[in-house]
Amino acid sequence: MRLRPRSPQLIGLHQTRTTAPIETVLVDYNGVRPSTGSRISTESESGESILRGEYTLSADRSDWQVSLEGAFNYLDTSGRLYNLSGPDYVVVALPGTDSRVEERRAEAALVHGRALSDTLSAQASLGVEYSELAQSGANGLTREFVRPKGFAALSWGFLEGWDATFRVERAVGQLNFGDFVTSVGLSSDRQQTDGGNPNLVPEQSWDKEVVINGRTDWTGPIKLRLFHRDIEDVNDRILIERTVNPDGSIDILEGPGNLDSAIDYGVELSGTYSLGSVLPGAKLDWLYMLSEQRLEDPITGQTRMLNVVDFNRIDLKFRHDIPDSYWAWGADFLAYRGSGLWRIDQRVHSIDHGGALDVYVQNKNVFGLDACLRLKNLLNEDDWFSRIAHAGTRADPLSYEEIRLRHRGRGIVLTLSGGF
Repeated sequence: MRLRPRSPQLIGLHQTRTTAPIETVLVDYNGVRPSTGSRISTESESGESILRGEYTLSADRSDWQVSLEGAFNYLDTSGRLYNLSGPDYVVVALPGTDSRVEERRAEAALVHGRALSDTLSAQASLGVEYSELAQSGANGLTREFVRPKGFAALSWGFLEGWDATFRVERAVGQLNFGDFVTSVGLSSDRQQTDGGNPNLVPEQSWDKEVVINGRTDWTGPIKLRLFHRDIEDVNDRILIERTVNPDGSIDILEGPGNLDSAIDYGVELSGTYSLGSVLPGAKLDWLYMLSEQRLEDPITGQTRMLNVVDFNRIDLKFRHDIPDSYWAWGADFLAYRGSGLWRIDQRVHSIDHGGALDVYVQNKNVFGLDACLRLKNLLNEDDWFSRIAHAGTRADPLSYEEIRLRHRGRGIVLTLSGGF
């Protein structure tokens, strides 16, 4: 076997972002009682720098790849909270909002792929990731992590036009640096302080999946995916502090944290159906997904889903590119059910609805630009929102229940894209 080297690749990325939002919430009681209000101002700068090198050797039925990657990421943020007192906003002490978080990360991996026969091939990767997380400010802390990662995959072409792949991967998740810093949300969905957690660690998981790709005359290309994830150090919500006041009221402080474990499994079926025999240039892309998650709730001890995930989804996209022209038109339909959000003190979720239907018409050459006119929410679906809040944690007595309806109505959106 003779190995043939390929040209080495060097990939670099650098980006920065600066934001300074100011959010104000004011409640006016029409003179019945004094107005109440809050204001939060935040200044943040974030950056990411990545340098990656790859070198590949190939032979007749196999190949090897060595990769090295280094990264530096940071978040520098400060915030101020104000409450309305009379005509003026007064500063409120909010420890933990001024902080800088830095990550230095290095990763090395070796990937090998090999054809075992005319219909069977294998691929495997073995790697290791080192990271150093450093945080300054009130919750200053420096930590180091060394985590193995990699995958093994086996692909089998069992029929002409059909193949199956089984893959097992040890995956390491990424952290949101904003979870390290204390923050305040003033919107009605998140009316409380989130305590920053300097001890947060990234999720790790064993991911298994079986993917079958094929094609039939009556379905066109079709893909079946079965997946199962065993997750460790689950990133979720935890109780940081619970205080019972002399008057019996309860104050809580919650924030991001790690739970022991969870599982996530399901099935996804997708494909593309060509309508060319009936309408030349037309096709229908479709997807159906159904999943289940199991996680022990840190407050009630009951089994529930993961936070803010879709567990049932139907996605249909019809498109007709009119032959020998720049014109196209189509329709998109999306229906889904989501798990919502389990905060420490409340359960928040959107009530399921029938689905959203958009239609559009597109011209791909309007003075060299791509123009698309879209009519949104053709079925005139509304947004229903539900919240069940408790006096303290969700193990304490019920405080109130809220159901809110927002009329979205239909909308028209015109987009222009392209270069000059």
